[in-house]
Amino acid sequence: MWTRKSTRTTFAVHACVLLATCAVARAAPTADALRRTIDLPLQPGDRIAPTYVVDLDEPPDARWAEIAKEYSAAMKPAIEYLRTNAGKGSLLYGLVTDLIAAVTAPGGSWNAERTAEMQGFADSAGYELFDIQAANLFYEYEPGHFLRSAGATTAEAAALTNGWKWCTSIVAQHANGSIFHARNQDYSLPGLTNITITVVFRKGGEDLWVGTTFSGYLGAPTGLRYAAGGVGGWSVNADSRFTVSGLDPAEGVAAAKKGGKAVGFMIRDAMESCATFDEAVAWFNTTETIGPSYYTMAGVNPSEGAVVSRKRDGPDNSHKSKAAPQGEGIWSLNDGTEAPAQWFRVETNFDHWSPITDGRRAPANAHMKALGDTGVTLDKMFDLLSIKPVLAPDTVYTTVMWPAQSLFQSIIRPGY
Repeated sequence: MWTRKSTRTTFAVHACVLLATCAVARAAPTADALRRTIDLPLQPGDRIAPTYVVDLDEPPDARWAEIAKEYSAAMKPAIEYLRTNAGKGSLLYGLVTDLIAAVTAPGGSWNAERTAEMQGFADSAGYELFDIQAANLFYEYEPGHFLRSAGATTAEAAALTNGWKWCTSIVAQHANGSIFHARNQDYSLPGLTNITITVVFRKGGEDLWVGTTFSGYLGAPTGLRYAAGGVGGWSVNADSRFTVSGLDPAEGVAAAKKGGKAVGFMIRDAMESCATFDEAVAWFNTTETIGPSYYTMAGVNPSEGAVVSRKRDGPDNSHKSKAAPQGEGIWSLNDGTEAPAQWFRVETNFDHWSPITDGRRAPANAHMKALGDTGVTLDKMFDLLSIKPVLAPDTVYTTVMWPAQSLFQSIIRPGY
């Protein structure tokens, strides 16, 4: 587990994912036809996320040691923030300890291997196990901090979150059938841009998947599963979803006791279990989660793209339409549902069937329509995600993905 940083703004991709801008050594590509080089229109202050390898064949408590040691100091602002808002004496401490007890209990979603990884990371970084456990449940409890500390009821909380600025995710199909995927990760947590990393997960000497995450967060909000032997390949990212039920702490703990997964490990477990887009869609529609989320997904074949609007126990099919009488919890490319266009889907932390109340969805939709399915490319999608208000003051990183070419690149943004 080591890194070699670069400042180049282009990257090459092949079946084994040779990233010229990344930090990981790679074997030579097996086919020149699979090589691609793309220039991203980077802005001043943008920088490529450093890349590391986590070898899943190593003992769990040793896998993250190098990263933990290197980022120990940089993690301090985020850890102190979590200790203040979720540690002993805080409003959320009871909820966080209940969640930790639930996910680590027999039948919980954190098995002995996950706990060993967290303990090893904590030991190497010089933090308490609770610090790392709390960090890995951040998506599941953090929204409640702002709302409950303000004395909001769960109904008021759901309404208040409509004004928050969070993430933007896009999946699109080019006229030639290529499926592109890109996202902005927005979060107002101190110091995140200093601990944003890309991690290649390796098993049996082969690169299994790649994701962008934060040091100490051992799952990932964004990931791409590499194709193996010409089979499979897909990508996914998570966005927070706010509902009255989703903001109920008791319901979250109850879901965790039933084996519900936290967002980061929902994606990591899927990446390590599902080879194809179809397998992944089934996973994200049936696996219990601790809290609601949106999952934007992309595959390698035409029409393999979707936004899954999740409740804890499955897709939210409460909104039905003529094109989707079963409900639109799975909002797929080319599915005939009402949308600005059938060839792309934009998600901005709001149900796609709800009125547009944020400042990001409308301009993102308009920009995509202007590009058209013959003009959409990854660099154009990156450009879109770099335009205000789609680019937010708290955008931490932007990722572009092309599963068919095993292409994955994350750029850390400077904010404004």
